[in-house]
Amino acid sequence: IERVGIHDNFFELGGDSIKAIQISARLRLFELRFEMKELFKYPTIFELSPFVSTTKLNIDQNLVEGTVDLTPIQHWFFDQNYVDNHHWNQSILLYKNDGWIASRVEQAFQKIVEHHDALRMTFQQRNGQVMQVNRGIDDNVFSLSVNDLMEEKDLLSAIDKKANEIQRSLDLSEGPLVGLGIFHTKDGDYLLITVHHLVIDGVSWRILMEDFEMLYNQLEKQLPPKTTSFQVWANKCKEYADSKTLLSEVSYWNEIEKTELIPIPKDKSCNDVYYLRDIENVTIMLTKESTTSLLTHCHHVYQTEINDLLLTALVLTIKQWVGTNKVVVDLEGHGREKISEDIDISRTIGWFTSIFPVVFNIEIDDLSHAIKVVKETLRRIPNKGVGHGLLKYLTKKEKSGMNFELKPEIVFNYLGQFDQEDEQFNMPMGDQFSLNSYNTYALEINSGVEDGQLYVEFSYSKLAFHRETIENLAAKYQSILINVISHCLQKEGVERTPSDFTENDMTLEELAEVFEALKS
Repeated sequence: IERVGIHDNFFELGGDSIKAIQISARLRLFELRFEMKELFKYPTIFELSPFVSTTKLNIDQNLVEGTVDLTPIQHWFFDQNYVDNHHWNQSILLYKNDGWIASRVEQAFQKIVEHHDALRMTFQQRNGQVMQVNRGIDDNVFSLSVNDLMEEKDLLSAIDKKANEIQRSLDLSEGPLVGLGIFHTKDGDYLLITVHHLVIDGVSWRILMEDFEMLYNQLEKQLPPKTTSFQVWANKCKEYADSKTLLSEVSYWNEIEKTELIPIPKDKSCNDVYYLRDIENVTIMLTKESTTSLLTHCHHVYQTEINDLLLTALVLTIKQWVGTNKVVVDLEGHGREKISEDIDISRTIGWFTSIFPVVFNIEIDDLSHAIKVVKETLRRIPNKGVGHGLLKYLTKKEKSGMNFELKPEIVFNYLGQFDQEDEQFNMPMGDQFSLNSYNTYALEINSGVEDGQLYVEFSYSKLAFHRETIENLAAKYQSILINVISHCLQKEGVERTPSDFTENDMTLEELAEVFEALKS
């Protein structure tokens, strides 16, 4: 965007919740802040500016050490009892045609792991419990291997082999949880950065890459001040887990948990354990033109965000496939919602992800109605779902009284836009996860924007589904999503829904009656 004015809508420019966190982080550098919910309510600079206030949190800038409580998503991880739980990573591969200088990479990461305390975690078994420990700086905080592949004839195989060694080398109990590998080739160099998922997520990667780019190019630069440490955040989660505010969500989540789950149709009999060695992927992609429309031109009509429209297409696809009006999916969120006044995690690296069930009930086969129902369903989720994991893993059962027996078979995640100019999507990075691990869902759907194009990846077990089934499902999703985009582009004016107003309990039907009365 060449020029952004004070009346331009954040979401119509392609903004999303992850970009909102990045805006918040940059504003904090000027000791300014806004509540995230205000940006969603007032998505222009003109509307938002009265809600921006000055702030000066007193955040400890010293090295963080000591024990750290497990957060809900970390509890979830250890509940899975993965066989090779040390091998469950996230990675990125960067390319530089004039070569990576190993000493600069090493010095940059020395500063990064010192600044971002969570990258120095270890996880140790003590008396049958997992203890998370934030270490100080030592020689085992990250590893770096330099590989000369100049003479390799089969470059892809050579990189894949070396990358797999790095992926498998991370050590939960002793460290490191960060592994780096430089691959020198005739046509430039590749840098693999792999981090155990227990200490990083999608938002954290954006922070990490921003810091690495700055430090690699200017080692003398200082990183911005630390935001609230992962250790403090974990303590706040524990406090919040027993608060009246969180316990007030119990009735909402209890109602969700009572939902009757209709199984999705499998092609083959299986034991509902979907090992990664049996997982295959089907990916659809939108054109750059359609992606631009989805990101920027579609949101005006219904005052939507991208997740609203992506999920509308998904719900309608699943509704047709399963033959039910009620579609139940787990959603993944970034999990950085506000639970305390005196914290700021906008630039904190760690694993914050939230996972929570959502029930969509679409009784009328009409795109306009479906978009509104999906939007309103998402807006009514308390605090964007972060409370579900807190209640499940941190609140004492005698306080919540919940059993958490609902187990959706589908999970959906929108990862945002990640257009790293030097990121390589077509080179091997090794296996990020041990093939002995398993997927807890029959169908995992991940989406995001790479190089200006939306991709949606459907992951499934070949022991449960024929490939043709998932290909047809993905094609149906793509077709419906394109119809959603076309519908929004052709629609004129603005159609408001209850969440656009301050009356929280109004239904779509009641609002329609209000509008009808206003016409007369």
